[in-house]
Amino acid sequence: MLKHPYLKHFNMRDFRACSLCWIVWIVVIDVVQDHAEGADELFKPYKPDTEISQTIHAALKGRSIRLMWYSSSSSVAVKPVCSYTLHSSTGTLAHNTEAGVSYSYSASFGGFHGTLHDVVLWDVVPPFDSAQVWNLSYQCRDHSEFTEPEQLLLFSPATGYEDVAIALVADMGVLESEDTMQSINAALRNDSMSMSMLVHVGDISYADDRPAKFNSAVWKDFLGDLQPFPRKALYMTGPGNHESQFNFTAYHNWFHMPYEESNSPSPDYYSFDHLGVHFTMISTEMDFMPGSPQYAWLEHDLREASRHRHRVPWLVVTGHRPLYCTSILSHDRCTKEAPLYRSYIEQLLYKHDVDVYLSGHNHQYERTYPMFNGTATAYNFKNPTAPVYIVNGAAGNIEGNDRTYLPQAVVPWRAFHGTHHTGWLRMVPSRNKLSFVYTQSKGNVVWDSFEIVRKHADRVNIQ
Repeated sequence: MLKHPYLKHFNMRDFRACSLCWIVWIVVIDVVQDHAEGADELFKPYKPDTEISQTIHAALKGRSIRLMWYSSSSSVAVKPVCSYTLHSSTGTLAHNTEAGVSYSYSASFGGFHGTLHDVVLWDVVPPFDSAQVWNLSYQCRDHSEFTEPEQLLLFSPATGYEDVAIALVADMGVLESEDTMQSINAALRNDSMSMSMLVHVGDISYADDRPAKFNSAVWKDFLGDLQPFPRKALYMTGPGNHESQFNFTAYHNWFHMPYEESNSPSPDYYSFDHLGVHFTMISTEMDFMPGSPQYAWLEHDLREASRHRHRVPWLVVTGHRPLYCTSILSHDRCTKEAPLYRSYIEQLLYKHDVDVYLSGHNHQYERTYPMFNGTATAYNFKNPTAPVYIVNGAAGNIEGNDRTYLPQAVVPWRAFHGTHHTGWLRMVPSRNKLSFVYTQSKGNVVWDSFEIVRKHADRVNIQ
């Protein structure tokens, strides 16, 4: 329940069941912010200051691991340090301590207060030719004592396992996401399935839905709510429209993704390999039309990934905005914007045999059959000749979810759609199979599952 005298009887869970009530919500928020005395109370941070362990998050940097965290009390003069031990099945591989950098950033909106810390643990990810799983035990500090040791399992970029999964979300903020965060963290503790990574395809904290002075508090609370996942597994992110606030200033400072290792000219788009999947993370918030720097990079990245399918067989492209969708509430996105975006890159995705295009933006879950040029190329997922398009934007946020979908008869190419409940997607890659499970967050109910099956020897490398 939202804590405000004007909204004390307002229940967001009941509200979001109404597909058109978002208009009322905008009006209510405008009235409360502009006219209600003490309106800032609605947006104040609802959690106390978090420690290092509540904001630390791990990400890939080539064959290295980057650890970042926030501190409200230390200064940029403090040098952060992480000590680690690396183990394999054959014994201890390394024991080392790495120093990093501390920094702050100025913002005209005055919304950042504190210090961010960045430490890289070099060459701790198994090489491509290794099938071993390495165990990284690490502790970090800035001005205080070391944190408790954390364990991070690291896998070969080229090898998939039947019992190792990747979590996929988009449009997950501080509010209305508690069920999804709890469900993902419950999966992290599942003994039968290891969770190695969370890929977040834009709209990360919804800090821009709060007054600017609370910007850093929202990001801090978001990472704290998401724990322990981002400190016990890898957390890879891409920007969405809600990160565009103040020219992406907060996003660029809180998350450093491996764009330089991807030969990308921008921190907003990059690629990496993990568990036999090549992830190409584009930014639909930047120009990606033919002739743009991002398009040129995308074309080169997909060409290189196609050449190495024998080593990393699967190719997944992510972008915040969908290329195929069927929402009624977001009608213009699906009938005007999506076809425009397809005119930019669909031919490129098809040419390079991309397996999946994963998006969010619409606050719902749906997926297509293999698609090209507005038509399903098949009504199954066995050796598809075109990408499958998934909208996975129902993880939960302050704006609520969308339960409106066009009738199936109008969009026969849609293979499945969800409900208004929050949820998230799990992907398990193996050599010849890419398995997906969509879980309704509340109650951990499996709502959808499907598999893409391929004979990779049949693929043609595009030069």
